[in-house]
Amino acid sequence: MKKNCVKPLDCRPPVYPAFELCLPLGTKLIYDGLGLRVEEAPLLRDGVYGFVVVRNGCLANLLEAEVPSYTPPPCVPAPVPCDGEPGPATAVVISPLAGNLLGFDLANRLLAQLFAEPGNNIQVSGAGTSQDPLKISAHIEPTVVSLTSTSDVLEVDGANNSFSIRHVQTTGPLVMGGFTFDRFGHVQEYNAPPVGTEALTKIKSSNDENLLVKQEGPVAIITLPPKFQDNRTFTTGAEEVTVDPFGRVVDIAPAPGGGDPTIANRFCRIFEGNRTTFFHQFETTASGRFRFSYRGDLGIALAGRGLAPLPTGVELSLDGQSLAGWAVVEGGQVVGFEALASNSSASGQHLFNITLGNSISAPGLLDISLCR
Repeated sequence: MKKNCVKPLDCRPPVYPAFELCLPLGTKLIYDGLGLRVEEAPLLRDGVYGFVVVRNGCLANLLEAEVPSYTPPPCVPAPVPCDGEPGPATAVVISPLAGNLLGFDLANRLLAQLFAEPGNNIQVSGAGTSQDPLKISAHIEPTVVSLTSTSDVLEVDGANNSFSIRHVQTTGPLVMGGFTFDRFGHVQEYNAPPVGTEALTKIKSSNDENLLVKQEGPVAIITLPPKFQDNRTFTTGAEEVTVDPFGRVVDIAPAPGGGDPTIANRFCRIFEGNRTTFFHQFETTASGRFRFSYRGDLGIALAGRGLAPLPTGVELSLDGQSLAGWAVVEGGQVVGFEALASNSSASGQHLFNITLGNSISAPGLLDISLCR
């Protein structure tokens, strides 16, 4: 008792009732009114347990379960009740579809079986299993109903299963171009022809407008395309020049009456085709203005008729000085030009030059005269 207590008090510690508390796996927590203690159960070895032991509401132990055994009742194929199955009795139902292979044997066991029916000339054996696979064989008699030739070199005769095929014969053995052919057209031998007698085997046309190639079977015709409808005659000083429709000079003769007596120091020159630049050097014995006249197909298309300005790319010069000129147009083509020097030139050596933007394919005639 404390001396300062106003009234008697119970200063003793409270007393709690004793209890036992279950812990997992057989362990207990015990209070006896004086203190706490733990009682431990033996340790469990490692493993999988199927039974749980409970004592006094506590998990006391774990035990291994026995291996269960089960024998199913004969539920198929007859609808016999199955033990342990809820609901009405069940059975295996075989599908009635044509593609189903399952059925029952004499002991009411499931059986999957293939059925094969041999046909005409077809034989089937085996059960269709890995041990006895299906074997399908056929025996077909060779039969030819009809035979027709679609080639002109084969002849076919006969009927049913008896036919005769023959190679059509030619007129007989033939030697051509060093090749020897038999009566069927087969090459039997080849002997190279002597040098210089080889046959022409191919004609290749070029882009040259001056050549016209026409193939007629084994014959090739090579000609010059015409430039004019008929022959043309040009007077150059004291001479008269005749050009055929293909642009070729076919005749040079004295001009009727001896030519123009008013023109002295006259020069003529024929230029060949396939060139883009032409020049002519000449020498005069008198002074005066030069007149230049050119006739020939320049290969330039130009609308109109008569004289027209020179096309772009055509340049004329005398002794390095440019000359003004005019194009001569006929039938939509430039067939020549005319030029007259603006100044008089002294006697002596001179150089006339023509430059074109394209290559002249046909020859032409240049006429140079000195006007006093």
